Formats: sequence, C-alpha cells, structure tokens
Amino acid sequence: MKHVLRLTIGALALPMALAAQQPAPAADTHPLITAAQSLVDRYGRNITAAATTMPADKYGFKPTPAQMTFGQTIAHVIDSNNLFCAHVASLPEPTEKAPAATAPKEELVAALQKSFQYCHDALAKVDESKLGDEVPFFGQRKASRAMLLLAVTGDLFDHYGAMAIYMRLNGLLPPTAQPRPAM
Repeated sequence: MKHVLRLTIGALALPMALAAQQPAPAADTHPLITAAQSLVDRYGRNITAAATTMPADKYGFKPTPAQMTFGQTIAHVIDSNNLFCAHVASLPEPTEKAPAATAPKEELVAALQKSFQYCHDALAKVDESKLGDEVPFFGQRKASRAMLLLAVTGDLFDHYGAMAIYMRLNGLLPPTAQPRPAM
C-alpha cells in the first residue's frame, strides 16, 4: 500500500516539478507554440547530452542492419531541426550543411547544438496567426504550421527514444535515466 501511495504522490508531483523548471511563457504566446518551444528545448538538452555521452567509437553502432547508426540519427536530427523549424517560422534554412553521419563526434555534437539553437530562435518567431497556413512538409506534401510544430516534437521524442536504446545496448544510461543528485 505504501508503494502505491508513493507512486501516486510521485505521479501528481512530477507535472508540478516539470512545470516549475520551465520558464514562464510570454502572456501573448499561443499555448501550442509555448508547448513546442518547451519540448524542443527539453529534448534538445536530452539529445545533446546523449550525443555527448555516447563514446565516439560507438557512433557507427546500430542494433540491426535496417536501423540508422547513432551518428546517422544525429545527422538526421540536425537536418530535421533545420528543415521543420525553418518552415514553421517562415525562415530560410541555415546555409551551412549538416556534417556527414561519419564526421567526427565533436563536429556532429557542435552542429547538433547549433541546430537546436536555430530551432529555439525560429520557434520564438512563429506568428500564431499563421498556424493554420500550409507549408512544405515532405516532397510535394503540405501541412499546417501547427502540424509541423507537432511533427518536430514527435520526431525528437522518437529519435531520443532510439538513442536511449542504443546507449543501453552499449552499457550506458541515457540522460533521462541518470540518477538525480540528492538535494
């Protein structure tokens, strides 16, 4: 019974703790934009920490032949951040090309950090009155800017989950599984 009570209290306290860690949104910011900014920033920290933690000699690791390597996943996140965030904010994509998936770890991590900073800055410029406007998505398809906000966050969830599995398969704890320091 004590275990169930602790779990219930923890489940109720977690959203409050997470909300306390997030900066207060501007009063005039659309809730969808605010949520996307918060999630991109959070997963940006987690994905960057995973990329930093994974040893350079494991960047070529992939669990099965059909999956991307760890380095390919990072390169893909860089490209996705730059593409999605440019389209959602009506900004030009960065002119600097993402490094190849086989580039040195330091180069990939630096480009990853830069892509998250670009995304952060781009999302701060999203015009909420244009959330329903259609923009390029994949190929000839189009989607609303609101859909792109959801797509970029969903993409980050997906890739962080894969990176966490890659880390565990290599005997490493992903950033979100690291023990928190005692207060």
